[in-house]
Formats: sequence, C-alpha cells, structure tokens
Amino acid sequence: MIKFIIKGLLRDKSRSKLQIFIVTIGVFLTVAISGYMKGVTSDMINETARLKSGHVRITTKEFLENEKNLPINFSICNCENLILELKKDFPDFSWTGRTHFRGTILFQDSSGNIKQGPFIGLGLELNSNGGDEIKRLNLYKAIYKGKLPESDNEILLAEEFANRIKVKPGNKLIILTQNNDNIPVSKEYVVAGTVKYGVQAMDNALIILNLQEAAKLLDIENCCTEILGFLNSGFYDNTICENAQINFNKKFHDSNNPQSPFMSKMKDDPEFSFYIEYMENFTGLMATILIMILSVVLWNAGLLSGLRRYNEFGIRLAMGEEKSQIFKTLLLEALVIGIIGSVAGTILGIGFTLILQRYGINITGMMQGGTMIMPDVIRARYTNELLYIGFIPGVIAMFIGNAISGTMIFRRRISSLLKELEI
Repeated sequence: MIKFIIKGLLRDKSRSKLQIFIVTIGVFLTVAISGYMKGVTSDMINETARLKSGHVRITTKEFLENEKNLPINFSICNCENLILELKKDFPDFSWTGRTHFRGTILFQDSSGNIKQGPFIGLGLELNSNGGDEIKRLNLYKAIYKGKLPESDNEILLAEEFANRIKVKPGNKLIILTQNNDNIPVSKEYVVAGTVKYGVQAMDNALIILNLQEAAKLLDIENCCTEILGFLNSGFYDNTICENAQINFNKKFHDSNNPQSPFMSKMKDDPEFSFYIEYMENFTGLMATILIMILSVVLWNAGLLSGLRRYNEFGIRLAMGEEKSQIFKTLLLEALVIGIIGSVAGTILGIGFTLILQRYGINITGMMQGGTMIMPDVIRARYTNELLYIGFIPGVIAMFIGNAISGTMIFRRRISSLLKELEI
C-alpha cells in the first residue's frame, strides 16, 4: 500500500508539492529555532558559570547563607589540598579557587586631591598556573588599557570604575579592607591595566588581583572563599553536577561544622533554577504552538487538495470502494508527505544550526552597558534531540490537517453520485 501511494505521489506531484513545502518550512523553523535557543541558553549558562558561579561551587555553609556580606572569616581552609583531592575524585571537572571581598580604594591625583570609591575584589589564579582562569574570564580580550598583572603588587581595575576615580594604568592606589579578624588593613598597589566587559555588573566596581596576594592581604593563607568546578565538556549537565554534589557532600561536608566545605550546583539557585527550567520548557512550548499553526495551515492545504480531488473520490466511491478505505489511503498519503517534509526540514534545520554553531552572531555592540551576563557571540548548539524534534510537528500536523479535511468523504451520498458526476 505504501509503495502504491508513493508511486501515486510521484506521478501526480501537484497534489503533494504544496503540502511537502509547507511541512519542510515548518520543520525547518522548529529545528533551527530549537538549535538556536539551546545555543543561547547554553551560552548564557556557561557565561554565568565562567564569570560568577561555576557549574558547581564549593563554599562553607555559613558563607553561602551570608554571601551578601562576603564573610571571609568563613572561607574554605586548606584549599590547595582540597583542590588536589577534587581533581582526583572528580576528573570530569576543572577546579580553581577564587576569593571575593569588599573594601575602599583611595587614590591621590597629581593635584593632591584624594578620591575614593567602594570596590568588589576578586582574587584569581593569575600566575603561570592560572592560564585557565585567564582564558575562562577572557582577560586578554577584556583588557581595555594597560596589561595583565605581572607581579603580586599589580592589580586590574574595571574601566568604568577607573574613569570615575580618574585612575590610569601605572598609577598607585591604596586598598582599604578588613582581614579575617575584622581588623582594618591597607596596602599600596599599582594599576597594571583596566578591563571592560560591557556589563554593568562587572564594570561598575571590580578589581582583580592574584589569588595568593588576596589571601595575604586578608590574612587567610591557603584559604579562599569558594572553589569552582567547570565541566570539561564546556556545557552544564545537571545530572553530572548533582551526582558530584551528592558524592562530595557525603565525603566532605559535616553539618555540625560551619567551616566544613559544602558543594552546590548552579540549579540550586532559585532564580537561576527558574531560568533554566523556563528555557528547557520553551522548546516544548514552541513545538506545540508550531503544531497548532501547521495544523491550521495544512487543514487549509488539505481542504484545497480535497476539493480538487472531489471528483476523484466520487468516482472511487461509485466504483464500490469503501469510504473508510479512501480515508485510510488519504491518511497514509499524509503520513508519507509528513515524513518526506520532516526529513527535508530536519536536514535544512540541522545545516543552519551547524553553520550558526560555527560562526555565531556577534552581539557585542548590543550588550554595552547591559545588566545581564551574555557572551559576545551567540551560537546555536547541535544536540541529538534535533534529529527527531521536527518530526513531531511535521508528521502530526500533516496527519491532523488531512484527517480534518478528509472527513468530507463520509458526507458523500452514494445516491447523489451520478448527478454530481453528471453521468
């Protein structure tokens, strides 16, 4: 039967050409938009992970609960040995320590005027062992003026912050903050350069210095406020992160000790969890909407096809063919057309996704001064799901459209066929 239907479609292309074209376009849009949205979601998640949270994050429980105050007295101790254990126990991740703290910058200009401003400090691995962190935060590209720090007494300053207090690379300034015992401490540093990310959250008051230097300044030797883990695949996987979280906390976390390390994953953040679930559900919602739209369009296409084949169905009924048999062949035709259109649309959609995955869309100019953490280049992302997601709206919509338009077969009366066919 299938072979017979395919031959019929090939011999009379006019009855299938429009429907195949519509299905192809609909499936192409479904696959292409799904690939694009997956890419955007993955890029935003990974950008947030690189700049802020990691795919998994280790802090002390007390630090996590009081994070807004950045309590460095609840830092992770003996972090170097812990990172060595993490590399051995969780090889799917890359691990690095970071330290966050607050304070005030004092700068005396050439006229003797003292300018000051509050800052958010970030201690990173900037030495020879910290090449991953330099790449991860894209520091080479983010440098706006000057250079990366080459010694412990050099720091980076956010460009917007530097302009506000009139600081330039090469100037000396003083950092005022509190150490582990809440005692005020100060130290003079040289501004090696300024960085600009184009995101207000990063450019407003950020300073970057070497991790070990931050530990000395804050009197937390061999400690850091957090250890971040990044999946080697480059993409957030909630299942892998959740397994790592369970295994780590079972081995290292002591609920009776506020200083014991505790692992959390990106999805544990309520706000970010909502965002991830929203984006994951978007594809399903989009497919459902496209099914509804395609069903209406294909219903009209099927209705026009049915009107054109009105006499054909009448002749087949007059020759004794059962109404149910005609309806069955019509649905089989719809199934074949849906599969052909879905295959063609999937190939085109995946091709578009792979091109966009490689070259991407540069949105640097659009994000200047924005408050969201976004990558400079938005890329699509190919996943195995794209191989079949287009068949859902493509085949179902075609089937539903022809099923609706095919109901007219059962409204034909055998007694009036001779008059209708003018025989």
